[in-house]
Amino acid sequence: MTAKTISTLCVSLFLFITNVQSQESISLEGNWNFRLDPENVGLLEKWYEDVLPDDVSLPGSLDEQGIGNPVTEIHMGKLTSETRYVGSAWYQKEVEIPESWKDRRIEMHLERAYWETTVYVDGVHTPTENSLTTPHIHDLTALLSP
Repeated sequence: MTAKTISTLCVSLFLFITNVQSQESISLEGNWNFRLDPENVGLLEKWYEDVLPDDVSLPGSLDEQGIGNPVTEIHMGKLTSETRYVGSAWYQKEVEIPESWKDRRIEMHLERAYWETTVYVDGVHTPTENSLTTPHIHDLTALLSP
Protein backbone atom coordinates (compact mmCIF):
# COMPACT_ATOMS: atom_id res chain seq x y z
CA MET A 1 0.00 0.00 0.00
CA THR A 2 1.44 3.37 -1.03
CA ALA A 3 0.54 6.53 0.83
CA LYS A 4 -0.92 9.33 -1.28
CA THR A 5 -0.36 13.00 -0.61
CA ILE A 6 -3.53 15.05 -0.61
CA SER A 7 -3.26 18.82 -0.83
CA THR A 8 -6.23 21.12 -0.75
CA LEU A 9 -6.50 24.84 -1.30
CA CYS A 10 -9.07 26.50 0.96
CA VAL A 11 -9.43 28.43 4.19
CA SER A 12 -11.26 26.43 6.88
CA LEU A 13 -12.59 22.91 6.79
CA PHE A 14 -13.87 19.75 8.47
CA LEU A 15 -13.18 16.69 6.39
CA PHE A 16 -13.19 12.96 5.83
CA ILE A 17 -12.80 10.49 2.98
CA THR A 18 -15.59 8.00 2.44
CA ASN A 19 -16.10 4.78 0.50
CA VAL A 20 -19.52 5.53 -0.96
CA GLN A 21 -20.66 1.92 -1.43
CA SER A 22 -19.90 0.70 2.10
CA GLN A 23 -20.24 4.06 3.90
CA GLU A 24 -16.86 3.41 5.57
CA SER A 25 -14.86 6.54 6.17
CA ILE A 26 -11.36 7.63 7.09
CA SER A 27 -11.25 10.59 9.42
CA LEU A 28 -8.68 13.13 8.34
CA GLU A 29 -8.75 15.11 11.55
CA GLY A 30 -5.48 15.73 13.28
CA ASN A 31 -2.20 17.29 12.29
CA TRP A 32 -1.86 18.66 8.74
CA ASN A 33 0.94 20.48 6.95
CA PHE A 34 -0.19 23.90 5.80
CA ARG A 35 0.91 27.23 4.41
CA LEU A 36 -0.83 30.58 4.12
CA ASP A 37 -1.00 31.98 0.59
CA PRO A 38 -1.97 35.67 0.96
CA GLU A 39 -0.44 36.55 -2.42
CA ASN A 40 -2.18 33.64 -4.24
CA VAL A 41 1.09 32.32 -5.68
CA GLY A 42 0.73 28.71 -4.47
CA LEU A 43 -0.92 27.45 -7.64
CA LEU A 44 1.57 29.20 -9.92
CA GLU A 45 4.50 27.96 -7.82
CA LYS A 46 3.00 24.43 -7.62
CA TRP A 47 2.92 24.19 -3.83
CA TYR A 48 0.95 20.96 -4.25
CA GLU A 49 4.24 19.34 -5.32
CA ASP A 50 6.12 20.39 -2.15
CA VAL A 51 5.86 19.47 1.51
CA LEU A 52 4.18 22.43 3.17
CA PRO A 53 6.30 23.92 5.98
CA ASP A 54 3.86 24.66 8.81
CA ASP A 55 1.52 22.55 10.98
CA VAL A 56 -2.14 23.04 11.85
CA SER A 57 -4.74 20.90 13.61
CA LEU A 58 -7.97 20.14 11.74
CA PRO A 59 -10.87 20.42 12.05
CA GLY A 60 -10.72 23.99 13.15
CA SER A 61 -10.20 27.43 11.79
CA LEU A 62 -6.93 29.29 11.54
CA ASP A 63 -8.43 32.01 13.75
CA GLU A 64 -9.07 29.49 16.54
CA GLN A 65 -5.41 28.52 16.42
CA GLY A 66 -4.08 32.07 16.53
CA ILE A 67 -2.97 32.03 12.89
CA GLY A 68 -3.48 35.23 10.95
CA ASN A 69 -3.26 38.95 11.51
CA PRO A 70 -3.95 40.42 14.96
CA VAL A 71 -7.43 41.91 15.26
CA THR A 72 -7.17 45.43 16.63
CA GLU A 73 -10.79 46.53 16.41
CA ILE A 74 -13.33 44.90 18.73
CA HIS A 75 -16.98 45.05 17.65
CA MET A 76 -19.38 45.30 20.58
CA GLY A 77 -22.12 42.70 20.37
CA LYS A 78 -20.13 40.42 18.06
CA LEU A 79 -17.76 37.58 18.80
CA THR A 80 -14.31 38.69 17.74
CA SER A 81 -11.27 36.45 17.31
CA GLU A 82 -7.85 37.63 18.38
CA THR A 83 -6.53 36.89 14.89
CA ARG A 84 -8.07 36.85 11.44
CA TYR A 85 -6.84 35.58 8.11
CA VAL A 86 -8.69 36.18 4.86
CA GLY A 87 -7.12 34.59 1.84
CA SER A 88 -5.98 31.29 0.43
CA ALA A 89 -4.39 28.60 2.54
CA TRP A 90 -3.01 25.22 1.55
CA TYR A 91 -3.45 22.06 3.64
CA GLN A 92 -1.69 18.75 3.07
CA LYS A 93 -1.88 15.26 4.56
CA GLU A 94 -0.69 11.81 3.60
CA VAL A 95 -3.36 9.08 3.66
CA GLU A 96 -3.49 5.35 3.02
CA ILE A 97 -6.50 3.78 1.32
CA PRO A 98 -7.40 0.27 2.55
CA GLU A 99 -7.26 -2.68 0.11
CA SER A 100 -10.97 -3.28 0.75
CA TRP A 101 -11.74 0.00 -1.05
CA LYS A 102 -10.42 -1.28 -4.38
CA ASP A 103 -12.77 -0.45 -7.28
CA ARG A 104 -15.02 1.65 -5.02
CA ARG A 105 -16.12 5.26 -5.39
CA ILE A 106 -14.09 7.45 -3.01
CA GLU A 107 -15.13 10.97 -2.08
CA MET A 108 -13.57 13.66 0.07
CA HIS A 109 -16.04 15.75 2.06
CA LEU A 110 -15.07 19.25 3.17
CA GLU A 111 -17.56 20.92 5.47
CA ARG A 112 -17.59 24.59 6.40
CA ALA A 113 -15.10 25.48 3.69
CA TYR A 114 -14.80 29.21 3.21
CA TRP A 115 -15.55 29.22 0.28
CA GLU A 116 -13.68 27.63 -2.58
CA THR A 117 -11.70 24.35 -2.57
CA THR A 118 -9.59 22.37 -5.00
CA VAL A 119 -8.06 19.03 -4.03
CA TYR A 120 -4.80 17.68 -5.44
CA VAL A 121 -3.70 14.05 -5.12
CA ASP A 122 -0.04 13.64 -5.97
CA GLY A 123 -0.21 16.79 -8.10
CA VAL A 124 -3.42 15.93 -10.00
CA HIS A 125 -6.40 18.17 -9.18
CA THR A 126 -10.14 17.78 -8.95
CA PRO A 127 -12.60 20.38 -10.21
CA THR A 128 -12.99 23.36 -7.89
CA GLU A 129 -15.98 23.45 -5.55
CA ASN A 130 -17.46 26.81 -4.62
CA SER A 131 -20.16 27.23 -1.96
CA LEU A 132 -20.63 28.80 1.44
CA THR A 133 -23.76 26.82 2.31
CA THR A 134 -23.14 23.20 1.33
CA PRO A 135 -20.32 20.69 1.88
CA HIS A 136 -17.73 20.48 -0.87
CA ILE A 137 -17.58 16.91 -2.18
CA HIS A 138 -14.60 15.93 -4.32
CA ASP A 139 -14.69 12.63 -6.24
CA LEU A 140 -11.24 11.06 -5.75
CA THR A 141 -12.07 7.66 -7.27
CA ALA A 142 -9.76 8.10 -10.25
CA LEU A 143 -6.96 9.53 -8.11
CA LEU A 144 -6.90 7.19 -5.10
CA SER A 145 -6.37 3.46 -5.00
CA PRO A 146 -5.24 1.04 -2.28
